[in-house]
Amino acid sequence: MRASTRTAFVLFACAPICALALGCGSNRQEFGGRQGGMTVIDPPDVHVEEDRIRIDRKIHFAFDSDEILDDSTEILDHIAETLDNHPEITAVRVIGHTDAAGGHAHNQDLSERRAAAVVRALRQRGVSQTLESRGVGETEPLCQEDTDECHARNRRVEFVIAARET
Repeated sequence: MRASTRTAFVLFACAPICALALGCGSNRQEFGGRQGGMTVIDPPDVHVEEDRIRIDRKIHFAFDSDEILDDSTEILDHIAETLDNHPEITAVRVIGHTDAAGGHAHNQDLSERRAAAVVRALRQRGVSQTLESRGVGETEPLCQEDTDECHARNRRVEFVIAARET
């Protein structure tokens, strides 16, 4: 075996150890839960916090609809993977929010349907935890300004950890 081949093999073989043990490299990920005595790594865009699961990307819906858009497939896959990594999380509340455009009754209904659509999408991906959908319409805004950016921030889905095994 030539030295350059051996060196490449050693570097390739050590890279996963470096990434897991030392957290080095540009794709550093957070440690996740434990499964079968093994530590698993969560996707880098989904974060399990004390009382919630925070996602770095939004779940997108068709305009004025509960239809989840195709560009949300990956984040939904990552949420499902994270929940699979964390069997200690036994129940999650999926909360749908809307912006203030439209009437209150319409926004409440839309937020409920969107939260339920996310629960269905997670079930289709094999999530076994108890999932409860809840819509709150426009009643819990992140911002109050009448701008496109503010409206976009207020349209969101949140994941609250409702129960954990200790």
